[in-house]
Amino acid sequence: MATRRDIVIAMATASAVSSPVMAGRLRAEQKYPDRPIKMIVPYPPGGPIDTMARFLADALDQRFGQVVVENRPGAGAVVGTKSAAAADPDGYTLLFGSSGSLAVAPALYTTSDVDPRKVFAPIATVALLPHVMV
Repeated sequence: MATRRDIVIAMATASAVSSPVMAGRLRAEQKYPDRPIKMIVPYPPGGPIDTMARFLADALDQRFGQVVVENRPGAGAVVGTKSAAAADPDGYTLLFGSSGSLAVAPALYTTSDVDPRKVFAPIATVALLPHVMV
């Protein structure tokens, strides 16, 4: 019986390989991945989002053997998000986004030229965390 972890890995893998963004770039005869996959985390190491990203990276690394986590904190997650947006859309750079980097930061920092709705294609939901505003 498949565990929740297996389902998340399968969803991330299937979505990453069949993503419309990658469809034009990957050839059917290529083995994916043929080089390391970089997962950008726009937060400092050791926090809750980094911890979740590393759990996922470990699971993906067991399957693919080539996953590297790169923390790119700064400017309320804008630095890492811009870095991921500037990468080639070839499936080898993933952004471990959160509500902070994909919704809050673009609303607060209007000078950011990255629109997450236009630049990124979601491939998996890793965790759902409730937020309360008081």
